[in-house]
Amino acid sequence: MQWGFAFRLFGQNFRSNRNLNLLSVGIIAFAFLILGLFLLVAKNLDQIAEKWGEQIQVVIFLKDGTSEPDRKALEKKVRERREVKGLAYVTSEQAYSRLKKMLQDRASVLDGLNQNPLPASLEIQLDKKYRNLASIQAFAGEVREFAGVKEVFFGQKWLKNFLAILRIFRILVLAIGGLIFLASGFIIYNTVKLTVYSRREEIGIMKLVGATDSFLRIPFLLEGVTQAVSASIISIIILWICWLIFRNFLQVPFLLFSQAGISFLDSGQILMLVGSAGLLGILGSMVSFQEFLKV
Repeated sequence: MQWGFAFRLFGQNFRSNRNLNLLSVGIIAFAFLILGLFLLVAKNLDQIAEKWGEQIQVVIFLKDGTSEPDRKALEKKVRERREVKGLAYVTSEQAYSRLKKMLQDRASVLDGLNQNPLPASLEIQLDKKYRNLASIQAFAGEVREFAGVKEVFFGQKWLKNFLAILRIFRILVLAIGGLIFLASGFIIYNTVKLTVYSRREEIGIMKLVGATDSFLRIPFLLEGVTQAVSASIISIIILWICWLIFRNFLQVPFLLFSQAGISFLDSGQILMLVGSAGLLGILGSMVSFQEFLKV
C-alpha cells in the first residue's frame, strides 16, 4: 500500500513539475553526452592502438646456407612456443622484392649489387599476452640460441617508445574518465538537489502530518533514477545520431580509421552507462534529500 501510494505521488510530482524535470533531464543528458563521447573516443583510440600492436613482430634472420630440413625443424620449434600466434617464412628473394617495392623510384640503387644481401627470415606474430617489452626480450634471447638463427630483430627502441605511449594513454584514459564520471555525479547531485529544494515546503508539511522519512524518500529516489536513466538514454541516442553523421557524411576519415576497427559503443558499454546513471541518480537523491528531512 505504501509503495503504491509512493508511486502515485511520484507520478503526480513528475507531471506537476514537468518543466523543472525536463530541465533536470536536459542538464544530466549533457553531462552523460560528454561522458559517452569520451568513452566512444577512448574505446576507438584503444582499438587503433591494439591494431597497431598487432603489427609488432619478431623477425628471425636465418644463417646463410641453412638447409630445407634444418629450416623446417627450426620453424617447427618456434611454432611450438606459447608466445607465437602466427609465423611466415620469407625467402631472401621475397625480401629483396619487398625492398625494391619500398624504395619505389629509388630502387635503381640496388642495381649495382652483385648478389642479394638479404637473408631468409621467419616473421613471427606474437600472442596478445606477450606483446610487452619484457616478454619479447626474453623470447628473442631464447630464440637467438636456436640452431640456424643468425640474428633476431624486433625494433627494440621503437617498441619501447610505442609501449610507453600506450601505457601513458591508458593511464590518462582512466584518470580523465574518472574525473568526467565524478563531474557527472556532481551535476546529477546538484540537479536533484535543486528539484528537492523546490519542494522543501511540501516535504516539511508531509513530515508534520506524520509521514516517515522512508515514505518521503521513495518518490524522490524514483524521480532521481528516472531523470538520470532517461537522460543517459537521450545522450546515447544523440551520440548515435552524431556517429551516423560522422560515418555517412565524413566517409574519407571514417574509411581511414575503419581499417583499425573503429566502432560505436557496444551493448555492454551502453548498459554500463545507463546503469551508472541509475546508480548516480539513487546516490544523488539520497544525499541531497537527507538535509531536507530535518524539520
